[in-house]
Formats: sequence, C-alpha cells, structure tokens
Amino acid sequence: MLLAPLFVLPLLIGTADAQARGLVIRLEVADSAPSTAVVILKPPTGDPVRVECKDNGANPDVSAGDGVWAGASMVDGDTLAVSVEVDGKVLEGGTVSWNPEDTARDLAVSLSGGTIVVEAGVSTGGPPSDPPAGQGTPPGGEPGTPPGEGGTPPGGGETSPGAGSGGATLSLPGARRAAGSGDDGSLYIGFGLGVLVLVGVAWLWFRNRPSAPVTRAGSLTVVPEPGLLGSGSPSLSDGLHLWIVPDADADAVLKPLLATMARHHRVLVVVPSKVTVPGVYGGPVYRSANLRPSHVGDAAESLLRQGGSVATLLAGTAADTATITDYADLLPTGMGCVCVLTQDPGVATLQRVTARRDGPVWVVQTAERTFRLVETAAGFVEESAAR
Repeated sequence: MLLAPLFVLPLLIGTADAQARGLVIRLEVADSAPSTAVVILKPPTGDPVRVECKDNGANPDVSAGDGVWAGASMVDGDTLAVSVEVDGKVLEGGTVSWNPEDTARDLAVSLSGGTIVVEAGVSTGGPPSDPPAGQGTPPGGEPGTPPGEGGTPPGGGETSPGAGSGGATLSLPGARRAAGSGDDGSLYIGFGLGVLVLVGVAWLWFRNRPSAPVTRAGSLTVVPEPGLLGSGSPSLSDGLHLWIVPDADADAVLKPLLATMARHHRVLVVVPSKVTVPGVYGGPVYRSANLRPSHVGDAAESLLRQGGSVATLLAGTAADTATITDYADLLPTGMGCVCVLTQDPGVATLQRVTARRDGPVWVVQTAERTFRLVETAAGFVEESAAR
C-alpha cells in the first residue's frame, strides 16, 4: 500500500500543463500573526499573481493555528520574483527559479522582523490529499485552478531543490487531469487517489489515537511540588500565576527567573521575536516566538508528552483579561506557568507575585510572605543564604 504513490506519481505529473505550473506556497510568520497574508509572484513577463495564504486548516493548509500559512495557484514561468503583503504592507523578497521539467513545485517563504527568506523546492513523494473546494479538476470535468496541497502529508513527502534553491521540506501538490480526458486511464488515476486518501486518513487516525489508560494507576494522585521560591510562593505544578513587575525591571527579571525555573524543569519560554532569551544552566530551555494561546498550549502539550517536568515562562504578551484567561485554560493540567506582566489584568482566580529591585536585591511579595532575593548563576537565592 505504501508503494502506491510511486505508481501514481508519473500519471499525475504527466498530465500537468506544459506552461502554467501548479505551485503550493508555505508561509511562516515568526512575528505576531497577521490578519491577511498574500504572496505576490511576478514572472519575467505578464502580470503578477497574488496568492492569498491562510492558516485555517482547510487545504492547502494542514493545521489551523499552527503558525504556517498556505496557498496554491497556477503560475507561468520558471523564474519568479517573490514579495509578501502582510496586513496591506508589501515587503520585497528575492527571486526563485525551477528547471523547466520541474512540474510539482513548492515555495517556502519565511517572514521574520521584516526580512523575507524564499526557497524553491520540487516535490518528489508523499500521498496527496483531496484538493480544496473550488480548486483542482473534478472527475470528468475541465481543468480548473491548481489543487491545494500544503504542509507535511500523512505519508511524509520530501522535496528536492529546484534550480538556484536549497529546497524545502513540503508535500506533493496534486495534479490536474488533461482537458477532455475521458478514457479508462482516468478511472485508474481516480482509484489510486482514493486509495491514497484512505491510507492517509488511516495513518492520521492511528497516529493521533490516544493511548489506553493504565487502569492500575487510577488510584494514584500527584503530590504538588514545593513553591518556586520556597514555602509561601506559588508552585510550578499549580497552573499559571502572575509576576507583576515595574516597566524598568521587566527585562532584568527574565534571566534570574528563568534560571530559577530551569533548576528542576524543562522550560518553554514564550517571548516576542525581538526579545533575546538568556542562556541558563539546567533545563533544557525551548523558545517560541508565536504568542497565540492555542499555539502555546499545543507546544506545551508536545513537550509534556516526552516525559519529565515542564514549566512555561511567558513574557511580553498581551495583558488583557481574555488573553491571560486563554493561556491559563489552554495549558495542560498540572503544568506550572509564570506570566511576567507590567500591569495586572485583573483575573481574580490567578495567584499573584509582585517583584521589584531594591539596589542589588529583588523584593518579591506573595500572598503569604516577602522574599529578599539576590541573583546568582543558578537563579534567585534568598539574601540571608547568600551571605
């Protein structure tokens, strides 16, 4: 069954148009998610082609809210100048090219801090899924717009680089049927595509199927770990709690707080791309520049599945009540999280800590006690213990 793509691939590629080529685009935005994203493709001659990219889980996008935007179109020419229009602002990118014989073409576009990196690729394997509604060619119909395939397919497609490019790891775009084709060969193509779709669905089902619970451990409970700073401070196994700090101290608190958390935990640090995450001992420390609560929840869940203790550190996020509540709700149950803010969002259910600098000493106030802490390479240490 897994060899089916090898037999179907020549049939799919052989029906491609001699001039206009199907192109699947993957757009990754390292900064905050835009409202609209359009990739503009300019061939050497003719009008530019505008391809709207979306992160909604509909083909050619693979998963909604994962930070990867996808789109597809038919484009003439083997050399294209690439630019990106994000929320109405156009940013110029580079030029990519493919060999004339390259049929199933991919384009990877990365946007970070106003810098665009473009990379051309050619798909060589992996089962395609059904094209999105309104794209591709239905059985027995005329050729239409290109099939929408993007992201990594269930079969794990790989790409080979196009001319003048380093390549990209994307999926195999689907192919159009030739105009007027109605012979028996089209039935075999349709049957092969149907089999591939069924294989992909089955693979996803078994891959994402939750493991059976261990009933023998049903009577066990987790004993909460001590507070992050000791007795009287919130624990890193007790959900999200807030650290409210003055604007002048918001950057300075990041390193000692991260070092303290990394003593006994792997730490997921979620900060804007412009913020530098300091290196600390322990951990390891993982970074995400995607601030969306759904993405943070998925990333934390992925680390938690690997086993061991995991904690999350949020800094530079929005301080409104809805966003903070979403973070608290979407993080895995039992995972500790510290959210550093410069103003209190007013979420009454969350524990609070206030922190400020008093010369070389940090004064940290919890609901139960006041800590006077100094910074070390291992994080915060009580002032009395450091003498």
